[in-house]
Amino acid sequence: MISSMNQPANPAGEVEVDGDWKSFVHSTLALDPCTPVSKVHDSLRALNRNEAYAAIVESGKPIGIISRTSIGFLLGSKYGHSLFGGKPAHDYMLEQYLCIRQGMSCRDVLSTALSRPDPFFYHDVVLVDRDGAYLGLINVHVLVYLQTSILSQTQDKVGSVR
Repeated sequence: MISSMNQPANPAGEVEVDGDWKSFVHSTLALDPCTPVSKVHDSLRALNRNEAYAAIVESGKPIGIISRTSIGFLLGSKYGHSLFGGKPAHDYMLEQYLCIRQGMSCRDVLSTALSRPDPFFYHDVVLVDRDGAYLGLINVHVLVYLQTSILSQTQDKVGSVR
C-alpha cells in the first residue's frame, strides 16, 4: 500500500492494494451545488495546498467536480467576479468525472483512470463507498505512481526469474 505522501509504505517498496482506496484520498472537500463560484475558489485557495479540484456533492453523493483552473479563468477575466462570482457551482462543473467505488480492484481502477482521454486524464478521481456516498478525491498522479511501482515490481520479479 502507498501512503498519502506517495512513498512506499514498507522498506522494500512493495505495493499492495487490497481495494481500500481511502488511504489514497488527498482531499475530502465537498461543496453544495448552489455554492457561489467565488466561494468555491476561496475554499480551494484556503486549503493552502494548491488544490485543483473540488467535489460537488448533493445529499452526500457526488454529482460532479469543479476545477480551480476553470473557475480561476472565469473570475480572473474583466468583470469576472461581478459576472460569475455569484453563479452556482453546478453551472461550471466539468463535463466528465470518474467515480470509483471503495473495494474496486486495482486493475479496474488503474485501467479505467489511466485510459481516459485528454483532458479528462488529469482530473482527480472521485471515491465513493459501496452505497455511492462521497469519500474524497484521489489525485491521478498518485495512480500513475502506483501503476509505475507495480510495473517496476513485476519487472524485478521477471528479471530475478531469468
